Amino acid sequence: MSYLDSIRFYIEFRIETSYDFSYHTILSALFYKIHCSLVETDVQCGLSFPAYSTKGLGAILRLHGSKDDLYKVKDVLNTTGLKDHLQCSDILEIPEEVKFAIFKRERFLDKSAIRRLTKRQELRKSGIKPQFEPKGFDLKRTKPPYLIYHSASTGEQLSFFIKKEDFNTKSMGLEKARFNKFGLSSDNASYVPIF
Repeated sequence: MSYLDSIRFYIEFRIETSYDFSYHTILSALFYKIHCSLVETDVQCGLSFPAYSTKGLGAILRLHGSKDDLYKVKDVLNTTGLKDHLQCSDILEIPEEVKFAIFKRERFLDKSAIRRLTKRQELRKSGIKPQFEPKGFDLKRTKPPYLIYHSASTGEQLSFFIKKEDFNTKSMGLEKARFNKFGLSSDNASYVPIF
């Protein structure tokens, strides 16, 4: 199966706002339910946010994958409790003309981590090498849109930042999609269609 065949189909979720629940509450609940479905089915499916902007992730979320994988997810995806606030499509095929993007999780340091990092930098200046050096964190970047994620394993409430990168179709050399159990690119190269 080619890479494009592995993301040729999608399920679209449209969030309808209401007086009872905010858009963010519904989006976070849907994201959690999709995550649980991906963990349970152990399939390779990727999420896209077609209305993504610097102000938010948008009210449309698409789950991309092969037809077989999407049927597996749809069989276990429990949207009970969200039905009044959500429209869910059947499994549909992507259009012929699409662009591509990478959606990935972006991590930022909190205040206590910044204090620890500052202390390590002070130690390094004095000639002492710190035991741990965080990688992939940038203190000065503008933070992308996020949703609130409630971790079932730790009980923590996390700000889950999601970054979009436009994908250059000239470098479409991937053989296999690699998405994590949140439906985001796990290798910073797995892309999904945007239309």
